[in-house]
Amino acid sequence: MVLIYYNLATAYPAQTLYQSVLVHAPVSLFHGWLVFVFWLNLLAIFTSVQDPAHPSFFLSALVFLIMVKLTATASSYVEWRHESGDVAGAGVIAWCLFCVSAGQPSLFIKWSAFILGLFVTFHGIFRPAQYHIKQHAATAGEQQPLVPGDQA
Repeated sequence: MVLIYYNLATAYPAQTLYQSVLVHAPVSLFHGWLVFVFWLNLLAIFTSVQDPAHPSFFLSALVFLIMVKLTATASSYVEWRHESGDVAGAGVIAWCLFCVSAGQPSLFIKWSAFILGLFVTFHGIFRPAQYHIKQHAATAGEQQPLVPGDQA
């Protein structure tokens, strides 16, 4: 799936809105979901918790590190392609972090997931907007040289 996602994004960029919505977005959503499910299943396979409301310190630290890894992955999705990034994949990971927050009885994991989900959400919203504002400012007439050919 990673190869399909990478090849689609690099070799076949979306030319139209239909390609973005009907081809790239579903693959991006599915890839973000697979990244989350991979880490969730890895935790389920290698850990066992008797009391979900009071996990051990080791398990809480491990879950926190995995959530930080998911946050870094979602942030890198947004930063990957400078024009728009992969906001859909980052949105799926943010949604999954909010779901972890909603269903977790441990207060540390609950609030950590909520804060990291907010970070991914705001980063996914404001970073592409910041890029578009910067692009618009760079092409504005005020930024053009007064004398043609003078690139100082």
